[in-house]
Amino acid sequence: MRSRVNKRIKKTKSFPKIDIDIKINYSLIVKTLVTILLYVILFWGFGSLWSKSIAIRNFGNSMNEFAQKNSEVVFEVKDITFYTSASARSSSQSIGLDISTFSDISFNIDNPTGRVIKSLTISNFSFDPAPEIGETKINYKNPYNFGKLENFDIESANEISFKVLDEETDIYIDPVVYNNLASPITLTYVNKDIFKNYLVRTNETAIYYDGRLLRTAGINITKLSTTLSFEILVVTYEGEKYKCKLYLEIPYEAENSSVLDGNVLYVMHTDGTARFYQL
Repeated sequence: MRSRVNKRIKKTKSFPKIDIDIKINYSLIVKTLVTILLYVILFWGFGSLWSKSIAIRNFGNSMNEFAQKNSEVVFEVKDITFYTSASARSSSQSIGLDISTFSDISFNIDNPTGRVIKSLTISNFSFDPAPEIGETKINYKNPYNFGKLENFDIESANEISFKVLDEETDIYIDPVVYNNLASPITLTYVNKDIFKNYLVRTNETAIYYDGRLLRTAGINITKLSTTLSFEILVVTYEGEKYKCKLYLEIPYEAENSSVLDGNVLYVMHTDGTARFYQL
């Protein structure tokens, strides 16, 4: 028997070929990109202006708060007294002299409101510009020894903390101050060994151990020029903090006097530039 095989032949349908002509609208793309860019710029600009406005407002609020805190003078340095001279000691190297200068600095802190203080600190000492010769030293000094060079080898302090006293005292060996700031504050600045091993000439009939020694040794006092700066921090019993920064040009000449003639005694009036401001 013959088997009948049905063969089904699948015919592949052929579709008509379609040509797609896509036209890109470059103008529309550019406009879209420019629009997006403008939105980004506007958003960034608005954010920047908003941040600046907040910063300005905060700065203004801080300034208003600072002005309100400091509407009255609570503490102020009005007058500063300087005594500048020189001295010498025998050189450790030979028969010559080692010459140094010193400037004692004394001032009171005016306390018109009668605040009672809890602490007083002097810190951040700096010499700018520094003298061209010598080695700078700064520290507390007993006010009873004002105008005398006690020690050529004083330690230079980074910070001086004063003991606050409730009662008057005659002992000022260590840094002390009355709680109403009625006592003076005295510092000493020593410029050590500005001339080492100065040999005294045989024809010199007398050696003066003061500023005249600078003239004898031929020392140019312009090389000693310097400005001392430091900060004073006062804390009251109420916890208020007040700070003042002083800039003091060390005087080697004043009016009609010169350290070359022996010494300079000079009183500097701050004229309102040495107020304390509350932090």
